[in-house]
Amino acid sequence: ANLGEWTTARPRLMGCKGSFCRRIDTRPEASDLLEAGSDAELLALRYRRVKGVKYRYGTAGFRAEEKILDSTLLRMGMFSALLARLKPSLAIGVMVTASHNAEKDNGVKIAGNDGGMLGESWEPIAAEIANCPAENLMSLLVRLCQRLSINLSATSIVLVGEDTRESSPRLADLVERGAIALGARVKRFRPCTTPQLHYMVRTRNVDKKAAELKGYNEDLSSAFARICEALDAKSCSQVMPTIRVDCANGVGANGIASLAPLISRFLEIEAFNTDTTPGSGKLNHLCGAEYVQKQKKLPEGLPAGGEGLPHCALDGDADRIVFFVPEKKGGGFRLQDGDKIATLLAQVFGELLEASGLGSGLKLGVVQTAYANGASTEYLTKTLGPDRVLCAKTGVKHLHHKAAELDVGIYFEANGHGTVLFSAKALEAIAGGTGAKPAAGSEADKAATMLRAFVGVINQAIGDALSDLLLVVAALRLKGWSMEKWDGIYTDLPSRMLKAKVRDRTLVITTDAERKCLAPKGLQEQVDSLVAAAGAHARAFVRPSGTEDVVRVYAEAATQAKADKLAEDIKAEVAKFLS
Repeated sequence: ANLGEWTTARPRLMGCKGSFCRRIDTRPEASDLLEAGSDAELLALRYRRVKGVKYRYGTAGFRAEEKILDSTLLRMGMFSALLARLKPSLAIGVMVTASHNAEKDNGVKIAGNDGGMLGESWEPIAAEIANCPAENLMSLLVRLCQRLSINLSATSIVLVGEDTRESSPRLADLVERGAIALGARVKRFRPCTTPQLHYMVRTRNVDKKAAELKGYNEDLSSAFARICEALDAKSCSQVMPTIRVDCANGVGANGIASLAPLISRFLEIEAFNTDTTPGSGKLNHLCGAEYVQKQKKLPEGLPAGGEGLPHCALDGDADRIVFFVPEKKGGGFRLQDGDKIATLLAQVFGELLEASGLGSGLKLGVVQTAYANGASTEYLTKTLGPDRVLCAKTGVKHLHHKAAELDVGIYFEANGHGTVLFSAKALEAIAGGTGAKPAAGSEADKAATMLRAFVGVINQAIGDALSDLLLVVAALRLKGWSMEKWDGIYTDLPSRMLKAKVRDRTLVITTDAERKCLAPKGLQEQVDSLVAAAGAHARAFVRPSGTEDVVRVYAEAATQAKADKLAEDIKAEVAKFLS
């Protein structure tokens, strides 16, 4: 793999003739970038959008079958080259992946200057660029530059990552070509996980360190080592000394292979589902976090003899993780999803803040979505208080934004996508820059030291399965909890999630963090009626998917049979209203 090479020359376009075959070793003049006949225009005319397809920027960027994405990836390279000039010293990140989707799909996610997801206000602009006729694209980009006062002579730096899909190298090449055609310097990381790409953008821009995969692994492993060294040897040897990791046959397998040797003194990792052969069709197929959490089934490829042992599953680009323990009888398993992760971390960080003397000065809270199991919300409300449990719209960008309002903001979707954010005030206090310092060697001093190590193992840019794996293991060891003890802090209400295929998902409009439906008119009343008929503990909602042309249905009830029936009945109502 070629990790982290810089490109400033315009790459040769394979199989082309005439002006496309020029090999130029310097970037074009700024005044020529968007002119008629420029490289950018010629590329746009060569890679036209597919007729009849409307490209939508969903919850995590553009995502579709890879064969219709050439124009979109090229244009997102151009868009990123322009975005990077708004703050010329800072890089923009572009990740080529379709996360938990099947291998036939692909997509693109853009990381902002802070390493987080692209701000929501940019999404309509990205969609307009993706859907613009090729003949009008240069004039659209010129207007964008004028409106935002983008200086085309300014430095533009774009970091490009790609996963292990067969189509990813081709599409990442198009991102690179688009960015270089608009004068950007491009650095490629191939392959890398989505969180690694976000982490490197944040590391370069915020922490002012070199953006290298080696640095990512060293940062996480050294922080994890500090935690384990501070704990007694008994905790490390008795609480999860070994864990089996389902890598979903995706790029997470590469990440685990690089990270595992660095932490082998403290944690033994046994990876399975690690076949990243391009085109094998194994990526996310009957395995990975999405499959385990949504289908509530054990992954295929699970090694024999794992009953009663800790396991976890990553998704295809390693930004989600769920934990599970196969049962010794019956072939079932106990699942610890994102809700359980959030409740564990809320306890650990709450206790560390209190023990270090920082609890009263910093506000800790948990952000969930409507998909959070009702039992987890009830548990957190009782332990933290109702003002510390917040709800946001589905999608990491919404949870991330809400969590940033807190001093210590813990957010996880039920699917296992999440992280912990710290305000500048919190980071300064934890670093010991404010307030009275505890006496050396005191319990408060030990708690403060442990808190600093926990901060070091967290990827604050975005949810990160590898970071969260180490975080959960460290948290369980600190608490002295087995997987069984963790799982038993509350019992999930039975639930069912279904997808209703529709012609136009945008006809469904929601409010109240997607828990209530405003349109089509009358649908919410039908949902309310069905929920009331389902009895105690029943709850349900519908929302348009951010990644697929479907409407998602979620239902909870006192029994699995009731939850199943409630979900099916609501799905039927969705079909009636949107037929």
